[in-house]
Amino acid sequence: GDENARGGCSARLSENAWAATCRVSVRAFRLDIAVHTDTVSVSSTGKVDMLVKMSLARIVIVDSEDEKMSMIVLRELEGERAFPILIGIHEAYAIDRRMKGIAVQRPLTHDLIERLIDRLDCQIEQVVISELRDSTFFAKLVLRRDGELIEVDSRPSDAIAVGAGTSIPIFVDESVLKEVC
Repeated sequence: GDENARGGCSARLSENAWAATCRVSVRAFRLDIAVHTDTVSVSSTGKVDMLVKMSLARIVIVDSEDEKMSMIVLRELEGERAFPILIGIHEAYAIDRRMKGIAVQRPLTHDLIERLIDRLDCQIEQVVISELRDSTFFAKLVLRRDGELIEVDSRPSDAIAVGAGTSIPIFVDESVLKEVC
């Protein structure tokens, strides 16, 4: 599933306007995550980033014979900005399942990634949506091992799915927010 941007800031749209904009009826899940403040981060490339703490505000899944579409909506914790990211239907279901704590008999992909990270003695520090290029979002899963930070390139949906249902924070670079909101 592509991680695509849609122009405009969703904070200005009501739920009915959202559905009208998408031209679909939606099934939405509201999720709340604890509030923290903005952070300044230095990436492995030495670039100083202004990161804004976000919450996963909504998962939208349309899964019918006629149309399959899914997105997540991230909302600024200490502000009014919010924006959608179109994601694959399988990633949306994985995020939803993990947020609800629904167990599966055998590990699925995101469960496997989480187990690998744990078995390699790493801890997930945060998810960072770092860039928007050619209408595609780019993210990093930031890990810590023996005091060292390790950035792993990721699609936002996969990074968020790995951290879903935990207290792992989601940050978005201020430059990305300026482009989408």
